[in-house]
Amino acid sequence: MSEGSSAVVVRVLAASDIELFERVDPDVFDYEVRREWALDALSDSRHVTAVALAGERGSERVVGMCTAYAYSHPDKPRQLFVNELGVASAWRGRGIAGRLVEAVHMRGRELGCVEAWVATELDNTSARRTYTKLAAREEPDHAVVYVWELAPGGVRSAVGDESE
Repeated sequence: MSEGSSAVVVRVLAASDIELFERVDPDVFDYEVRREWALDALSDSRHVTAVALAGERGSERVVGMCTAYAYSHPDKPRQLFVNELGVASAWRGRGIAGRLVEAVHMRGRELGCVEAWVATELDNTSARRTYTKLAAREEPDHAVVYVWELAPGGVRSAVGDESE
């Protein structure tokens, strides 16, 4: 099946789906998928990972993903933080991003979430256009992101620096 004729199936994964991460288009995730990290996320009931699969059953490839996390706070109802959304460049413009976001939203509703939110960079016009198209409203107050390194070397050391 060629990319143009492949039906794309979107589904939320469970730990038993770990083998799908052996067949991922290279520009879906920011870094190489590590099995132990993927299994950790898939094994946690509050982590939500939806993927877009293309190709023949049993040999399909992951061509898109959306990850999210359902969390609770003492003074707010449960919310869904949409962490990342990625679609392989050859598969963009086909509505896959919207289907992935809807899949994590549905799972969020099942987990009792009353609201979902995502953050992106101000200059990421592609992401902002996608989220607006999906009926998200942009908050008028723009946030500033701060990062604490909790382990020696931080996340870049754990995944490998792109400049190496």
